[in-house]
Amino acid sequence: MKKSIFIGIAGAAVMLLSACGETDGAENVSEAQVSQEASNDSSAEAASEDTASDESSLEKSDSGNDGASISDEDWKECYRAFLKELDGGGQFSLFDLDNDGVPELFLDADSKGTKEIYAYDGSSNTVKTTDVYCGYHTSGSIMLRQIKDTNYFITGPAFSEDTVLYKFENGEAKQIIGCGMGAEEKPYYYSDSFEKEITKEEFEKTFKDSTGIEWTASLPGLKGDLGLTEYLSKDLSDDAFYTPFSEADKELTAEAVGEIPYYQQYEIYSNYVSAKERWEADVDEQSQKLYDSFLQGKEKAVFSADGDISQYIEFSEFLTDGKAYTIDEIIAGVTSPGQYGERWNFNKYKEYYVDCGLDGKLELDVCLEYDSEFTPEFVVTNINGKLKICFCCDSWSRSETNVFYSGKISSFGSSGATSHGGRTGYIDADGVYHFWYRTHEEYNGQNCGGVIEDFPGLDENLQVIEESIRFENYEGYDKELEKKYNYYYFYIVDKDDNDIEDDPASADNPYDIVRKAYKDAGYNVTTYEEAEKMKTDARKKIGLTDEIYNYGDEYKPEE
Repeated sequence: MKKSIFIGIAGAAVMLLSACGETDGAENVSEAQVSQEASNDSSAEAASEDTASDESSLEKSDSGNDGASISDEDWKECYRAFLKELDGGGQFSLFDLDNDGVPELFLDADSKGTKEIYAYDGSSNTVKTTDVYCGYHTSGSIMLRQIKDTNYFITGPAFSEDTVLYKFENGEAKQIIGCGMGAEEKPYYYSDSFEKEITKEEFEKTFKDSTGIEWTASLPGLKGDLGLTEYLSKDLSDDAFYTPFSEADKELTAEAVGEIPYYQQYEIYSNYVSAKERWEADVDEQSQKLYDSFLQGKEKAVFSADGDISQYIEFSEFLTDGKAYTIDEIIAGVTSPGQYGERWNFNKYKEYYVDCGLDGKLELDVCLEYDSEFTPEFVVTNINGKLKICFCCDSWSRSETNVFYSGKISSFGSSGATSHGGRTGYIDADGVYHFWYRTHEEYNGQNCGGVIEDFPGLDENLQVIEESIRFENYEGYDKELEKKYNYYYFYIVDKDDNDIEDDPASADNPYDIVRKAYKDAGYNVTTYEEAEKMKTDARKKIGLTDEIYNYGDEYKPEE
């Protein structure tokens, strides 16, 4: 997911939300479930060292919450009654931010990613909001990370250009200091809930006096984790920590990825392997200056036609191989007379960053947005102080090309209801695009579609799914080229889409009928297993290493 930056701290007022005397008949979360979640939370923290809370801290009865002595049953019953009043489709987790033995309630009420932090007020036996938010908002992402063994935490958009230090005490969040980027990328520092501007020296001293840790970041250009990584928990808004109301009895930890709902697993995986936004990327100083100058229309980049795989917005039609262009010239070229987009109006560009070849030297990935469903995209790399456009593509409603963080390229689209295909390749660390293979699938039914349209003797209730792969990068449809370079294998299903087994020992094996028809017509027939081996051999031949190819697979959910 590609997200914009957003600061999610609401006003300072604290609202009392629920009287918590009701303890019976909880429909969504039972006492056992809340007790289990407290235990689950402790397991998550112990396994990943992500918070200062553990099982023993959750069992303390003398919490110091407003000076009151609070038993486990007090806050559990109150949270249970509070959750009972909510719709049953949300998720929650518990973290003891102020180390008082009473965990705070992190609530994602609609399972859309926005977490609001609530606290138990022992003096009034109520649940109150802290007015602190984290997670994925419609306008961006807010990280929340606790400084280990303290009740201080940092909130902000992944530590990019805005950071706020909070102290959590007695169920309330108090802002200590913050920093951010002002006009013309000038850093500013403040305290007292944005009211008082302070110097950088005052900011750094207050940070150290409060947390015991040296502030190591510098503004502007703040990136990464501020050099504080070893002192910080993981992002407490991470979906891995959250339990659906209906599944509160399940234990979730940061490592137990397999227990996270599939859609959340896939989001974690997708975020990891996707191109990064500026605030997520650690670009070297020379490259960033060149990329910024290019985006400002000052610096030019040399176009390499070898990396152009665009289909409708054909960059090679309005750019000349080996010639340098500004971004403004490229934007204008898309809508120039005679081009597919000649009547479009340009809206804006979006910048992302990738690490082609995983060499640590990042490339600029630019997406152009027009008043059209089509999105032209190109990748710019820094080669010894000179910019090169090393890859170009386009995406639209029926075809999408993904430029992954590792430089791997994957395109897939539809040319009809039963016809699908795509191509795969990668950009290496030197900014050279390598084609790997193309695939095509035709769900052709009986006597229609595919390169063979008639299978005499095949049961009319069976349908053939034709799969083809080729490692030669030619365009279009040419039967002679298809016979020379394509390799075909098949799946057969019945009229209800049930798979038919390929049984070579059977005299009536329908696969034998299909394979014979293709071979008799002069086409190369293979198997899925053989095709996979050919893919691996071709991948190694073009230098697509296991490291690049498998990047992020540890987060990939099982189908």
